[in-house]
Amino acid sequence: MEYNQDHDIQHFFYGFDLKMKTVSVLSEESYTQWDVFVERHPMGSIYHLSGWKKALEESFKHIRGELVVIWNEAEDGIVAGLPVYHVDSRITGKRLVSAPFANFCEPLIADSEAGGILCDYLIRRYQRNNSGCIEVKARARSAPLVDAKFGIATERNWHHFLPLDASPELLIKKFHKKSVRVPISKAQKNGLQLRIGTSENDLSLFYEIYANSRKRIGLPSLPYRFFEMLWGVFRPSDRIQLIMCMHQDAAIGASLLLKFKDWVFIEYGHDVFEFRRMNVNHFLDWEAIKLAHNEGFKYLSFGRTSDHNTGLMAYKSHWATSAETFVTHFYPEAFSAVEGEKETSWKYHLARKICKSAPPGLYRILSATIYRHLK
Repeated sequence: MEYNQDHDIQHFFYGFDLKMKTVSVLSEESYTQWDVFVERHPMGSIYHLSGWKKALEESFKHIRGELVVIWNEAEDGIVAGLPVYHVDSRITGKRLVSAPFANFCEPLIADSEAGGILCDYLIRRYQRNNSGCIEVKARARSAPLVDAKFGIATERNWHHFLPLDASPELLIKKFHKKSVRVPISKAQKNGLQLRIGTSENDLSLFYEIYANSRKRIGLPSLPYRFFEMLWGVFRPSDRIQLIMCMHQDAAIGASLLLKFKDWVFIEYGHDVFEFRRMNVNHFLDWEAIKLAHNEGFKYLSFGRTSDHNTGLMAYKSHWATSAETFVTHFYPEAFSAVEGEKETSWKYHLARKICKSAPPGLYRILSATIYRHLK
C-alpha cells in the first residue's frame, strides 16, 4: 500500500493507489452514485445515505461530513466506502465519527484489503486533524478495524430485531403471553386507533410527546430541526413514516419508522405517560410489525439498547426477537475503555437529574446546549 503525500486533501482523490483503486472524497455531484452503491451493498443502511449527511449538517453546526470511497478507476465505479463526520466541540473535543446519532454505520467493503485501505485513510485523517479519537459504529466486530489497532468499547449495546418470516397472526403466538400478548389485547379493548402522520403539525405533535418523555426520564432531546430535516429528506422516497396512537381524537403516543431495503427501524417511539396504563407502546410496536410485514419488509428493528437498561432489554426480548451486539470501535485503543464508562459515571447521572428536574424552558436550553457537543 502506498501513500502519495503530494495530493492535496481537498481534491477529489486522496492518493491511496492500489491496483487502480484510489481513496477519494466524493463531490456532491456524485452523491447519487454513492446512494446507488449503498442500496446494492449487503450492509448498506439508511445511515450510510447522503440524505443522513444532509439532515445532520443542516441540524448541527458542529458536525460536517464527507463520503470517503475507494474508487476503481478501471471500472469507473465505487467498490467500498464509509461516511466520516468531523465533530468539533469545545467541551468534548474533536473526533471522527462514522455516523452521528445512528445505530450503526460500518465500512461498506468487499474484502479485508479494502477495509485496510479505509482504516489507513481514517488514521492519517485523524493525525492531520489532531482529532481526539476515531469512532466507528458497526453491527459486528470488524477484522480490518481490529487489525488496525482499533479498540472495542467495553460497554455493550444490543440490537434486538424481529425476522418477519411469518404472518402477524403466526408471529404473535411466539410473543411472551403476559408481557406482550395480553397488553396488545388490552390496547385493542381500550379502543386505541392507528393514524399515519402526514403533516408538519403531526410531526410537531410527535416531537412534543418525544421531548416530554425524554425529560421525564432525565435525558436531553434532539432538536426539532433534526426531525424536520429527516422528514423533509426521506419522506418523498417513503423511507420515513410517522405512526400515531390515537385515543378519543388525541395523540397519546407516536413512533418514527425508518425504512430501507429489507429493514424497518423503530426510532424515537414514546407515549404520553398519563396514558401508559393503556399499553400505548405495545400498540405502536404491534402496529409497526403489521405495517412492515404487509409492505414486504423482512426485518423489524427495535433499535439499540444498553445492557445497563435491563427493563428495556427484557421488553424487547419478549417480542421473540433475535439479538446481536452493536460494536463501537475506537482509535486510539485507549478510548474504548473511557467511552465504556460513560453511563456509569457520576457526571452522566448528575446530568440526568438536572434534565429531569429542570423547568421546561431551562430543559429546552439544556438540551440544545448538550446536543451541540454530542455525536
